[in-house]
Amino acid sequence: MDTTRQISKSQLKFLKTLSQKKHRAEEKLFVVEGWRSIEEACGTLQRIPVFVYTAHAKENAQFATVFASAVKRADASYEVTERELSAITETVTAQGAALIAEQYSYLLSGELNAMRSRAAGLIVALDRISEPGNVGTIIRSADWFGADAVILSEGSVELYNPKVVRSTMGSLFHLPVIELPIESGAQPPLRTLVQALTACRDAGFTLYGADVNAAADIRTIQWAAKSVIVFGNEAHGLAPDVIALLDECVMIPKFGKAESLNAAAAAAVILAAVRLR
Repeated sequence: MDTTRQISKSQLKFLKTLSQKKHRAEEKLFVVEGWRSIEEACGTLQRIPVFVYTAHAKENAQFATVFASAVKRADASYEVTERELSAITETVTAQGAALIAEQYSYLLSGELNAMRSRAAGLIVALDRISEPGNVGTIIRSADWFGADAVILSEGSVELYNPKVVRSTMGSLFHLPVIELPIESGAQPPLRTLVQALTACRDAGFTLYGADVNAAADIRTIQWAAKSVIVFGNEAHGLAPDVIALLDECVMIPKFGKAESLNAAAAAAVILAAVRLR
């Protein structure tokens, strides 16, 4: 519904608070910025609490359809100044538009039940990944390679961190991301990645971990039809209790002199290897 109006000081102040994790968690809201991400959000969400845009963005013919779609879905739309928008998004690359979306959670049990009758499945699990850009890019790669779900472990960066959301480039709206710990609705509650991986194994998945020191080369692995690929912390790798649970650790062969691969780059290489087997 088109409810465009002038934004009030109190509403602007409220939207600014969503730059903080505490307030995002309390309000169950997050910021989506940039036309491409807004387009993906509108393709999935039937309702958007707030849509904000600048006068220049409103006149951008290239994204006129996206603009109309966002206004149609928004409970409230506000035309704001560049300065007001930058306060909401904390970035200069918002392209003149942003929306506020509701956070939504997935239960691992529900996703595993949906995959139980399938012959194949692919889940990506992230073990304490701390860099927002890595998490967002891995979610984007998981989407590209057709993963069924992503598990974000306890101790990882928050899923709705603005940098994570931006880095997914809209893929956040394409596949389930299970953020641990899961307390409400899960029976039993899942608090740790070890518990989540155990649930995956019980559902028939084989567990693989990316480890630079592993003996198994990704080019020679016979990937199981139902696979979980676990990627570890940028500095410390996989946690010992996670490694103890895995069926196999795998490594990417090195041909040059670089010391290591970025976590997101390694994830893309391994996911390609799984899909091109």
